[in-house]
Amino acid sequence: MAGAAIAIGKILQGAGTTLGLYGQYKDRIAEARKQTFDAQVAANNAELAQQDIGIRKEAGRQERVNISKEEQAVRGEARVGTAAGNVAVDEGSALDVDIALAEQSAKERQASKDQQAIDIKRLEVERDTLLAESRLKRKAAKGMKKSARYGYIGGNLAAIGSGISS
Repeated sequence: MAGAAIAIGKILQGAGTTLGLYGQYKDRIAEARKQTFDAQVAANNAELAQQDIGIRKEAGRQERVNISKEEQAVRGEARVGTAAGNVAVDEGSALDVDIALAEQSAKERQASKDQQAIDIKRLEVERDTLLAESRLKRKAAKGMKKSARYGYIGGNLAAIGSGISS
C-alpha cells in the first residue's frame, strides 16, 4: 500500500510539474504572438512612412510649380506696370526688378527643395527604423517560440528523470 501511495504521489508530482511547465509554455507562446503582432504593426507603420515619402515628394513638386506660377504672375504685373509708365522693361531699374523677382523665386524653389529633402530623409529614417524593429520583433518571436518548446520538453524530461532516479 505504501508503494502505491508513493507511486501515486510521483505521478501527481509529475503531472503538477507538467501543468506548470505547460502554463509557462503557453505564456511564452502568447508573448511570442504579441511580438509577432507588434512586428506587423511596425511593418505597417513603415509602409505608411513610405507612402508619406511619396506624398511629400509630390507636395514639394507642386509647391515649386506654384512658386513658378506666382513668379510669372508677379513679374508679368511688374512688366505691365513698367510698360504703362513708358519705361523700357529690358533695361535699368525695370530689368533690376525683374531679375530680383526671378532670383527671389529661385531662392524660394531652392528652399522648398531643401525642406523636402530634410522631410524625406526624416521619413526614410523613420521607415528604416520601423522595418528594423519589425525584423527584430519577428526574430525574437521565433526565438521565443523555440525557447518555449525546448523549455517545455526539457522541463518534462527533467521531471521524468527526477522521478525515475528517486
